Parts: sequence; structure tokens; C-alpha cells
Amino acid sequence: MSTPLFIVGMPRSGTKLLRGMLNQHPEIGIPLNETEFLPAWIRRWASFGDLSQYHTFMNFYQQFNNTFYFQNRMREHGQMIKPDIWYMRCDGDFSIANVFEQLIRHDTESMTGQIWGDKSPSYVRHILDIRALFPTAKFIHLVRDARDYVLSLERAFGKNRLRAAQRWNDSILQAQKEGAHLGVDFCTVRYEDLIDQPVEEMERLCDFLQISFVSNMVDLSRAPENLGDAKGQTTILAGNYGKYRSQMSEQEIAEVESYCINGLEEMGYDVGFRGDAQRLSAIELRRHQVGDAFRLIKKDAQEHGWLTSIENRVGHFIKVMF
Repeated sequence: MSTPLFIVGMPRSGTKLLRGMLNQHPEIGIPLNETEFLPAWIRRWASFGDLSQYHTFMNFYQQFNNTFYFQNRMREHGQMIKPDIWYMRCDGDFSIANVFEQLIRHDTESMTGQIWGDKSPSYVRHILDIRALFPTAKFIHLVRDARDYVLSLERAFGKNRLRAAQRWNDSILQAQKEGAHLGVDFCTVRYEDLIDQPVEEMERLCDFLQISFVSNMVDLSRAPENLGDAKGQTTILAGNYGKYRSQMSEQEIAEVESYCINGLEEMGYDVGFRGDAQRLSAIELRRHQVGDAFRLIKKDAQEHGWLTSIENRVGHFIKVMF
């Protein structure tokens, strides 16, 4: 019986690195592009109609063409699953679970193993929804120190620190709460432990997945990261954390900690802040969200142009939210 595996965690938390390490195992296959659309499928599945009818499936496929997954895979790999191949692979079962599985199995580079999976950071907020689709699914929750996380987001995308800290806090706590319902099918890994003790952590994850550890899991065949200090690296950089200590003032660190204090303590990180946890108001959150979105579009526009960047980001937002 095949086992679905979902790697979840906040973006810029090392999920690409973990995916690269797991993909070194012959029993595991995870596509190099994040799907991110599964929660939207769950909400909208009935609206797609009877996909067993080929013309209806073709309409569904045309809508799928507009997702980031399709566009990124075409741009990076120059190919995407053909509709007739996808349709035939479903073999009469057009449930969300099987349609999704057949896509992932087609797009994984390693097709021989029993464990197929997906690495989509946003699924950190949808663990129980996805588990309902895949009752045997296992989840690995990768957590990075919030202070390094917000600094990385700021440097990579110009995102607001306080909004990032609060989102980190809320998502981490929600994931741990939902993961507790999964028992032995949920495993938490700290990014700092993964890079300092890669062998020990991968051995632990192999036990979790009920497969044998293979030594090349800690020898990357390709660079997983395309941004930040680890960009282009094919070696695991031990000690590549704690940069917030030299790049943020004590006051800035305390301010960030005040918005994610509960999550930091839950995950066992040392905290210097002493005081009550802080929350951004709804108005403050929306203001920072708009600012973050503008900076993200601006960054994309440098590569793809303003019109394409706006269409892609707004279209993605609509599909994910509605």
C-alpha cells in the first residue's frame, strides 16, 4: 500500500532542503514544485462537475492551467501532464484524493518507491482537511526559529516582520494542535536540529516513515535553495541559524518575540522577552498584508513584468481564497 507524505511548515523554513534530502531515498518521490492548490480543490470540488466525463475533465484541466503549479512546472521543466494521460491514470476514480495522487505520481522524478508526497508550506494550516482525504497520510512539520524566519522573509521578499511573526506563531500552534490528533503519523522537526545533526534527524524520519535509512540522504544531488545564504549550496550548512542576533537590535528582537512568544516557547526556543504576548489588530494586519503583496508583486515584476506579476498574484489569491 502506498503512503502519502506531506511536508508542511512556514515558507523560508528549510522545507526545500528537507524535500531534497528525502528525495535521495529510493522509496520516496516528491515533485520539485509545490502544489498549494489542494485546499482550494477541497472547497470547490463539487463545482468542477463529473470529471469522469472527458469534456468535463478537459474544462477542469483548463482551469488547472492557471495555477502556479502548472505555470512553474512548465517554466522550470518545460513539460506538464497531458490531459488524456491524467484522465487515463485516474482509471475511473475521480475523487479528489486519486486525481491528486495521479498528478503527483506522474510528476515525481522517482516513480519506483511506495512513498509519494508533496511539499507545500501553506498546508501547515490544513493538516486535518488533507488527512480527511488521505487517512493513511503522514505529515512532517518543519519548524524554524521565528526570529530567523522573519529576517529571512524580510530579506527575500521585503515582508513585514511583525505580521510574519504573528502568522508564524498562529500557524505553528495550529499545526501542533492538529498534528496531535494524528498521533504517530505526525512528526515535528526543528530546522536547527536538521542542519546540525542531519544523520540523526534523517534516521529518526526514516523510522517515522518505516523505511531504512540510506547514507546518501545527507548528500544533496542538487541545490535545493534559490534564495538567501544557502542559495546554490549542495552541502548542508551546519550552524546556519541565529543570524537575527547580529542583524537585529535587542529592541527589534524583543518586539518580534512579543508577537510569537507562545510559539517560540512551545517549540523549545530560548526567549529573552518578558511580558505579555502582543497581537496586531485586524486593521494593522490588513495594512501589512497589502504592503507585503505590493512588494511581492514588485519583486516578481523585475523578472516577469508588472502586468504578468499582477495577474499571477491576484489570480492565485482568488483561487486560493475562493
